[in-house]
Amino acid sequence: TLSYSNNQSGPTRADGVQDNKNVPNGAVPGGFIPYLYISARVVNEKTGLNTFIDLLPHINLIDNFHYARNMLLPGDIADPYSVEFIVSPPTDKDLALHHDWMDRYGEQLASSVRYQYRQVDFQAIAKASRR
Repeated sequence: TLSYSNNQSGPTRADGVQDNKNVPNGAVPGGFIPYLYISARVVNEKTGLNTFIDLLPHINLIDNFHYARNMLLPGDIADPYSVEFIVSPPTDKDLALHHDWMDRYGEQLASSVRYQYRQVDFQAIAKASRR
């Protein structure tokens, strides 16, 4: 989950850790951050095969708004995988910032961040029920 947080790298950024106290005025604590660009590199740790995928905004009744994408794995579902997520802020073509926001937080909604996960078990994830 990506949500608004306040930390040392800047007043606002997309972060995998939810901070429900230090959020920008008007933002929903723990809420969805729209207009982000999120891509993932999935590497089969057994074979070295890899693939890239762009995540898209989704909505459902379980998670509400979130970023996701169905994909084919580069190998067997039982193989171990590494996943790196790259989260980038929206461009000025995607989102206009008002002067009050820029005066308080600067001219960028968020900083780019990367998250890496190793030994991801997609077999367990694929078998989980979402309905």
